[in-house]
Amino acid sequence: MSLADCFALLPLVLVPQGEPRTVARLPDGIKLETGSLRFARGGKQAAYVGHRGDEDVWVVGETVGDTYDQIEPPVFDASGAHVSFRVRSTDKKGREVWSLILDGKKVATNAWIGPVAFSPVDGTPAYWSADRWETIEDMEKPALAILMAGKKKSGRFELAEMYDPPVFSQDGRYVFSHAWNLADDRVVVLDLKGKESSLHIGEVQHLAVNPSGTEVVCTIVHEPEGLDAEVSDEEFDAAITHVLVRAPVAAKAKGPKPVVIGSRYESAGRAQFSPDGEHVAFRVSRGFKVGVALDSDANAAFEYDLIGEVAFDPSGTHVAYVAVEGCTLDADIPAGFRVLERVDELEDGKWRVVYGGTQGPEFLRTALPRWSPDGSRLAYAAETSLGWRVYVGEQWSDAVDVVAELEWSPDGKTVWIGGRRGFEFVWTSFVPD
Repeated sequence: MSLADCFALLPLVLVPQGEPRTVARLPDGIKLETGSLRFARGGKQAAYVGHRGDEDVWVVGETVGDTYDQIEPPVFDASGAHVSFRVRSTDKKGREVWSLILDGKKVATNAWIGPVAFSPVDGTPAYWSADRWETIEDMEKPALAILMAGKKKSGRFELAEMYDPPVFSQDGRYVFSHAWNLADDRVVVLDLKGKESSLHIGEVQHLAVNPSGTEVVCTIVHEPEGLDAEVSDEEFDAAITHVLVRAPVAAKAKGPKPVVIGSRYESAGRAQFSPDGEHVAFRVSRGFKVGVALDSDANAAFEYDLIGEVAFDPSGTHVAYVAVEGCTLDADIPAGFRVLERVDELEDGKWRVVYGGTQGPEFLRTALPRWSPDGSRLAYAAETSLGWRVYVGEQWSDAVDVVAELEWSPDGKTVWIGGRRGFEFVWTSFVPD
């Protein structure tokens, strides 16, 4: 039976969330790539990038795929029925090409394939596909790109978003991303039941979309007035900050107008909406220190070097977030860009989770803040000298080698942990008092 056949049978063999189990074992001769392990919802499946000697392979469960020059971590859809990998190889003419592996089959190949998102309704994949690379401002960027979503595709753009996947509306009808044509930045809105449209807001660096797909919050480059045109690139970057613009997707003459938020801070960026779409959390900075603000909050604390994952509670009125201080950062990153930086590749620093106005304990690393269904408790993963544990208040789970996913049970009594223990990928439980 092929891998695709196995996925086709998944809806018939769903395993209840409430059964601790070994999901898969690490195949002989395969080493797990750090940071690549992912679990499907409910622990139905595990997937990751593996190393076999000097080769990279994709792995789903205990099925080992083909070898490639580079493989990005897998992405599961919401149901766990589909999983994708982006892979890079070299063609017969010695050219670099990227491909999309979907449920074990190569479904797209081009000079570049961008990060993948799945429709929350039916698992339709969306991604950018570019025909070539161009050198722009000493950086290689994908060019002549089309936004793909199932059988639907956008027009062609000169440049496309490289790092963040497209965003689906909750009903799966609209796909959002951003791209450039003739130096004109725009938010691209692909209607899977209608026509493509665009929003012209500014030079977009990051895009957030509310669940209904009716509003966006864009991180926009802000150039200070009076900046001398003769300044060096380093001086120009040092003067740049970012602002947030919240805008309706379908602007009407008498409807809401775009508004700037976070303007009280030196720089603001990487916003996200609450589950109900009413509130917005975003990173803010003052000098080289960053924090997190919510809506019109003008009193965010600036105590950290970088902010990682931010998680809203179910009510949308409180957030928890990963915070890092004392880490080694590239000295070339200007202060105004700290709100855009990611924590994925950091190798040091003091890590903690901040929630309810309280700083959690210091760890080697923290990840995956998850609120209970009623918002009364927070679980998160933390690395100690004894391995990774899951913490809820002052209680903690048994240690595992890696934690890749956390889920609360619907009744809020159990935290389910997807991780690695030795040579096994496990879905295990932790029941805090």
